[in-house]
Amino acid sequence: MMIEIKNAPTILVPNGDRYSAVAEAVSEEFDIDFPTFPDGEDTVQFDGREYRRVDDADIPGLISAGAASIGFAGGDSCAEAGADVTVRSFGQPLAFFELFAPVALAEQALG
Repeated sequence: MMIEIKNAPTILVPNGDRYSAVAEAVSEEFDIDFPTFPDGEDTVQFDGREYRRVDDADIPGLISAGAASIGFAGGDSCAEAGADVTVRSFGQPLAFFELFAPVALAEQALG
């Protein structure tokens, strides 16, 4: 599945303690930088994209509803989301993460 992460205008990321682990894993996997969120801010513009911090478990549903282009979350917190999204797992066996994208976007990327 080829999803152009660097071209995504809006990216959802987990809030709280998960953020730094997801940011590090995504940076390594997809070669993009992640922003530092100012205290009390859940939305930030960075490197031509909007990043929004939300609860891990909400990311698949928000992606399915069209609230953002893509989202990243910890694999264990989203295992039973049941939303209409495509998932790509990455990371290490004990610290894996998932990329969520709308099914239509994934189908379009696949041709």
